[in-house]
Amino acid sequence: MLTRLINDYTNILFKTVALVAICFISTTVLAQKYDQESIDKAKEQLLKAKENGVVIRFDTKEPILDSLKANGLTELLNKKLLEKKDFQEEVILAFRENYVFGKVYYSNSEAIVNAKGERTMNVFDLDGGVVRIDPTKVLFINPSQVFLEDLRSYYVGFAVQDFELNNLEKPFPYYVLKREGSLFGKLTYPDMVLKLQSNFSTLSSK
Repeated sequence: MLTRLINDYTNILFKTVALVAICFISTTVLAQKYDQESIDKAKEQLLKAKENGVVIRFDTKEPILDSLKANGLTELLNKKLLEKKDFQEEVILAFRENYVFGKVYYSNSEAIVNAKGERTMNVFDLDGGVVRIDPTKVLFINPSQVFLEDLRSYYVGFAVQDFELNNLEKPFPYYVLKREGSLFGKLTYPDMVLKLQSNFSTLSSK
């Protein structure tokens, strides 16, 4: 009787351990599959940047400029316009001299919003020439602010976005923050371009 009870207990224990092992293996396989599917999806998005290019989206900031103009704040208006021009030129130069992952264009937020629903739109190449592209087949880069969903806050940096101007999702390397430099300094725009390109190359190699 005792021997039979021991055997029954042993069988139950063996079956329980086997069931737990099977569940663990199945969960691990599903997790790995999900991770790989996420990586494959991210790589499909990256193909847009590789094959068709990225469009730097500069904010027009028209409400701010219109407000300054309407209130006769000419000196401050001219200062903001100069800052805007310098910023755009600095970012364009950083991409022109450091980015080789694919083609780079630029446009402004108003033009991109107006192109929604369209299959073509005009953008500029880094030399200022007009180029016609399909906005649904490229990625967009917001070079001013990055909204990090996890932290619910904005940071200065580059954010990679889709045509709806939504940040792409991990595992796509969708942002580079200016403060990712050392504790005693911040990344320059050329540094940020190189880091963004490095992130793209890392994903591409997976």
